[in-house]
Amino acid sequence: MISLDRFIYCKDQFFASGLAEVIPNGLAQGTFTFFDNDYLLEYGAKDSLHATSAQPIIFIDNDLDYYALQILTKDSDLLLISKKCRLSEILTSLLLYEKQGAYKVRLSLSQSELQVLECLMRGATIDQMVVKLQRNEKTIYAHRNAIVKKLELKNRNALHRLKTWVDIFK
Repeated sequence: MISLDRFIYCKDQFFASGLAEVIPNGLAQGTFTFFDNDYLLEYGAKDSLHATSAQPIIFIDNDLDYYALQILTKDSDLLLISKKCRLSEILTSLLLYEKQGAYKVRLSLSQSELQVLECLMRGATIDQMVVKLQRNEKTIYAHRNAIVKKLELKNRNALHRLKTWVDIFK
């Protein structure tokens, strides 16, 4: 667990020290707090995330986390940035506070798939989803399978990662 000057919370020491080197100190401290998605998932840094008065920025590296955070933080100013983007893209996102384009998904989920994903995050059963979404059971299964395929998950058990995000943002 790495916490640099209480504005970078990251599991990866190289990523944290590289970020600390390239982000101007005056820009970072007090203005932004940077989190690594793996750090949040492992340490559940709910207190750090909610206690900061600085703008939280989360670096993510997969589409599942992107969609989970989009659903959970629809009404917040949370900025999601890809761990793989270039320095110029990071600085542009920070300076202009561009929420769009800071993370690019590989394959977009349809509106129906997003609804199923949100129900899965809330812990709904297939029967509950059938009632809530007014869809056939086989359609729900098809959407869930499409989510797993589009997000390149090994199997549907990987969707359990969503529960951790829900716990962090409760």
